[in-house]
Amino acid sequence: MLIKDYPTLSKSIKKLSFLFRISIILLLLIASKSNGQSIRIIGRVFEANEGKALEYAIVSALNSKDSLIGGGLTQNNGDFILENLPRTNLTIKLQSIGFETRIISITTTPNQSLYDMGNIRLQTSQQQLKAVNIEAEKSQMTLGIDRRTYNVDKDLSAKGGSALDAMKNIPGINVGSDNSVQLRNQAPTIFVDGRPTLLSLDQIPADEIDRIEVITNPSAQYAADATGGILNVVMKKNLKPGYFGMISAGIGSNNRYSTNGNVTFREKKFSLQLSGNFGTSRNNNDGFTSRENYNNGIVKSSFLLNNTNITERTNSGARIAADYQLNVRTLLSANYSFFKSEMNSTERQNYNNSDSLNQIIGIGNRLNELTNQWSVQTAQLSFKKNFPKPKKELNADLNLIYSANTNDALFKTNNSTMLVIPQLNDSSIQNNYGDRSAILFTGQFDYTNPINEKSRFDWGSRISYKKSNSDFSVKITDPESGIITIDTGISNRFIVDDFIGAAYINYVSKWRNIGYQAGLRYEHTWFVAQLTDSQEEFSFIYPKQLSDLSKVLFPAIYFSRKIKEIHEFQLNFSRKIGRPGYMQLIPFITYADRQSIQIGNPVLAPEFINLAEFNYSFQGKKNNLLSGIYMRNTLNSITTVIYPSSLDPDILISTYGNGRTKMDYGFENTFKQTFFDWLDGSINTNVFYSKISLDQGNTTFSNEGISWNAKAALNIKANKKLSFQLNGSYEAPRIIAQGTITAIWFCDASCNYTFSKKLSMNATLSDVFNTKNYGTNFVSPTFSQETIRRWEARYFRFNITWKFGEPDVSLFKRRSNSRREPGSGGTEMQEM
Repeated sequence: MLIKDYPTLSKSIKKLSFLFRISIILLLLIASKSNGQSIRIIGRVFEANEGKALEYAIVSALNSKDSLIGGGLTQNNGDFILENLPRTNLTIKLQSIGFETRIISITTTPNQSLYDMGNIRLQTSQQQLKAVNIEAEKSQMTLGIDRRTYNVDKDLSAKGGSALDAMKNIPGINVGSDNSVQLRNQAPTIFVDGRPTLLSLDQIPADEIDRIEVITNPSAQYAADATGGILNVVMKKNLKPGYFGMISAGIGSNNRYSTNGNVTFREKKFSLQLSGNFGTSRNNNDGFTSRENYNNGIVKSSFLLNNTNITERTNSGARIAADYQLNVRTLLSANYSFFKSEMNSTERQNYNNSDSLNQIIGIGNRLNELTNQWSVQTAQLSFKKNFPKPKKELNADLNLIYSANTNDALFKTNNSTMLVIPQLNDSSIQNNYGDRSAILFTGQFDYTNPINEKSRFDWGSRISYKKSNSDFSVKITDPESGIITIDTGISNRFIVDDFIGAAYINYVSKWRNIGYQAGLRYEHTWFVAQLTDSQEEFSFIYPKQLSDLSKVLFPAIYFSRKIKEIHEFQLNFSRKIGRPGYMQLIPFITYADRQSIQIGNPVLAPEFINLAEFNYSFQGKKNNLLSGIYMRNTLNSITTVIYPSSLDPDILISTYGNGRTKMDYGFENTFKQTFFDWLDGSINTNVFYSKISLDQGNTTFSNEGISWNAKAALNIKANKKLSFQLNGSYEAPRIIAQGTITAIWFCDASCNYTFSKKLSMNATLSDVFNTKNYGTNFVSPTFSQETIRRWEARYFRFNITWKFGEPDVSLFKRRSNSRREPGSGGTEMQEM
């Protein structure tokens, strides 16, 4: 029986429950005010069987005549506080619907004012109401003033996919054709369960994600290098006793196969979770590069390249996590995960060179064969303690992450000159081999201490140390003689030591109707890269001197104002640091064609960003709106730099450099509307202005302009079993220092059919119109270039999921007083 099937009964029960609680509270308040004020009693109430905190349990204080003299209700964590009680012997009565009443006597002493009753457990009443199922669906997206929460389970197109498939449908997030992720046109920091990770998003199965939290302007509590905001991937975690699990399998076009499974066991104080996944895919893509080289504004030569690419990917992983409840207020957790990725790519390029008269003077072809393997191991130990004082808690954790990456590339090039008799042929074979490993250690603790109902004080610290080793060699083979030589100009070995030490304080309070928080974060940066072959060293260390304080202190302040609980305004400011990434620093070629290569810049310095936001949130019954105006001022901005090679002006080198000041302004809106019970939709728009300057040699590049992007979703529930989802995204061209990034647009369609609470199937057609291309247009006084590449072609995926589980209190002994109905375990599984 469902309460919602009997609306009159449901409303009556709610009204009686509400009136009953209000009456009890009024009586307790009246009683407490009419007596002396001298002692205080605290404690926490739990269910005896499941160990779950009891919310809204009634706690009454009685004197020796059984007269009510004080009391209250427990909070959502089971805590209660009875204040202003007379210093006399008392009887404490604890009551909650469905549980047996418990009575505890307290004998007071003259010198004691605080009495902690500890953790109190209530036994389930033997006279229980017949079980009632209450069905409610979580919204796919929740808009908040400080973060947006996206429930991945409600995203049909993400089922059977990875975290990347979930990211591309989240408002405000753009996933490029090369699988790069941007939030408000910046690269965000990826967290897993609230902590940084070395995992790539395509290594995280979407079926194991509970929700993704989007934080656009993190407070001082978070790392100062989260310049592009934070995407926190929260993994599923079962909180109910018993065992629950899920197995899914998928098949699709482009050799797409996947399987994923997890199971959780929980009994009394201990829980264990196991999961594993495997997936493969294959993509056939094409692209082109077109370039013109100038001399005093006149075309002197041109270059045209067409390429076809076949890329195969394999991902696999496993995870084990355990929790042990030392006591009702203290939880110890540990987890270990292993993920492995492999990518094999074969690309064929055909190209030609033309002179100023557009006559072909040379042709050629190139075969690129690349293999990349990447594995990540993560171990975490965490400790959490709640105190009897409400909202007071301590969190601490240690993390150890090890990653290993190997890449092997073979380039076979054949060139022929035209208009020359006899024709000159040139061929070469180049082998690039890279081997990199990194170990990352982090330790962090956070302490929250409420001062009163309106104020709290947060503080904590974090250390992070990463050591990276990289070995990159380039070998050139002469096709005729077979002689192998090492290109010492590109080959290198280097070691990187990267240490960050941080501490923060944060104060949260309220003045009249305005809430505010102010925080300050200190971060010490120590980065040293040593090229072992040449003994060169590159570093940036802050602070070195007193004048560097502006580079290590990162303040943040926030103001918020609520009106009638449906309107909220927020204004915030913060300062961040943008440290260069690994691929931006390593000084070796990461990809190349006949006339363009990409290479890192080991002397790249951090950038510093000042952020400001003004947000407005409206929470209606059937519609929600979140609007924000944001500003970003970036000093020493890291940007892409293109320049001709000094050895061959026809070859362009793409790298990274520190530009001058960059300004970004934006206006973002996310609107969600429920039209009917079976139809809802959302739309997100982001309009922004950018201006950037870059000094390259004797030339200054300056670019500015307005761009925008939009994202829309439509959810249709045909009936209780069949539902559909449509997603669309468009990114208009946006500026970079030396040109623009071309427009990207695509559309996805999905449907889901639920056979039962245990069994469902899903079908997704990604990139319906096969339009997802990634391109750039570079312009300078010496050249102009247009490039189009694809990372993933259109595909179809079919996925089937089976859920299982039993919410037994004991895993080895079934309940003797009742028999579960078939299929009833699915509800708990859905709430994992």
